[in-house]
Amino acid sequence: MAKSFKNGVSLHRLLEASPLAALEGFLATVDKGQYAAIFSDVQWASATDAASIQAIRAQLIAIANALAADAAVPLDRHAQRILTLAEGRGVETVTRVAAKLFEQVHIDAFAAQLDDLGRSLWLYQHQSLLFDEAENLFYADHYRNFGRMYEAFELDANAKVDFVWDDAVKAALEEQIQERLELTGRCTVTHLQVDKKDAAGQEIPQHLLIVRHGGPLSSVAEYQEADGSRQERYYRPLNEATLLFSPEEGVIEVFSASPSVRQQVAGCFAETGLKLDLSGKPLTLKQYNMGRFLDSLRLSPPRVDGFDIEHVAVVEVDARPDNYKHRASLKVTADDDTESSGAGLPGRPSFPIHRRGSPMRSTRTLWRWLGVIFLLSFAALGFLGWQIHLQAPPIPKAVVSQDGQVLFGEGEVTRGQQAWLATGGQQLGTVWGHGSYVAPDWSADWLHREAVALRDLW
Repeated sequence: MAKSFKNGVSLHRLLEASPLAALEGFLATVDKGQYAAIFSDVQWASATDAASIQAIRAQLIAIANALAADAAVPLDRHAQRILTLAEGRGVETVTRVAAKLFEQVHIDAFAAQLDDLGRSLWLYQHQSLLFDEAENLFYADHYRNFGRMYEAFELDANAKVDFVWDDAVKAALEEQIQERLELTGRCTVTHLQVDKKDAAGQEIPQHLLIVRHGGPLSSVAEYQEADGSRQERYYRPLNEATLLFSPEEGVIEVFSASPSVRQQVAGCFAETGLKLDLSGKPLTLKQYNMGRFLDSLRLSPPRVDGFDIEHVAVVEVDARPDNYKHRASLKVTADDDTESSGAGLPGRPSFPIHRRGSPMRSTRTLWRWLGVIFLLSFAALGFLGWQIHLQAPPIPKAVVSQDGQVLFGEGEVTRGQQAWLATGGQQLGTVWGHGSYVAPDWSADWLHREAVALRDLW
């Protein structure tokens, strides 16, 4: 089939690859069925063999190509969300979340889907809340590689952690987060217990908490008026923070665009959910043990025919854990000893790799230079202004002729200056050169008049 992507790649991929049975229900019910009439001419019942299925898919793509933007854009967004959880790690998150299905009819319907795309589509259509939780679980893993969205905190190794989720914990956590973040609207926390497998294949329990609260005003173009047209409407979207707690590792991971929100949400969870006292020692950022890299820095001279190699050394090392804020590096010269260099680092006697500072700390020198430049610039301006004041030309009290006749006095000089300033004469050039800041731009005015005159003349 020749592919055409006029109205969105995701929508076309969904129409080409989804099982037709799941696709029929999706197009008939998505957004409360407002697109059902567009696809009403499709003969879904005629899909009995490969040729008829191919013909229906071609018809669907032809309809999609003819869609107006107000219908194509929201459909493509729906398709993108479905495809994201039908590929790669998204498949695992859908499977883990689907374990929360309670009713047997839903369990059987989910299991009856033909492939991963069909299961993602079914969950999106019939269990929207579970699909949202699967998305949060998927992006929780995705955002670990983005330091601006992610932070990990370690619990005290001596702290006894016993976490049980119930309505009381939910209410207390929502109240505390609302107070800490100074929210005016309601805050909701949704809990999802998920499991991951370790290297040995053992199931390790994890707790996923989704924090939602009202956000700043934004706009959306998919609002449909009574006459069928679409207009832009303002709404207040939900801000989200996703928290992932791993009891076995003693680690709290928080995903949010705001660093202050990440710190506050983690602290609220530790105090309310885990019943930890943080008054004496707050949560600390997760640390990484780089000691296992020590032996790998020692290199023995290789044997190469025709060459005598006396010395081989590692001169640069860069270790990259999940969070880029915790990346570590070491740079030495070829004659340096990495062990002695590492031992000389403050607080790092056991391994030669030190942890990089956070991005804000790494720019501290630049901020200092900026402050020095500001101070020097304003000091120079102040000094020159003071010199101008000291060296200003004197205004005589009176100007007299040789025979003693008063030609003009001090007040006349001042009034003459005022007349000159009133006409914007300083634009022509003054002793102090500031006329261009306070007078009309006569040059631009003349160019405008000249252009208007030429236009009227021609």
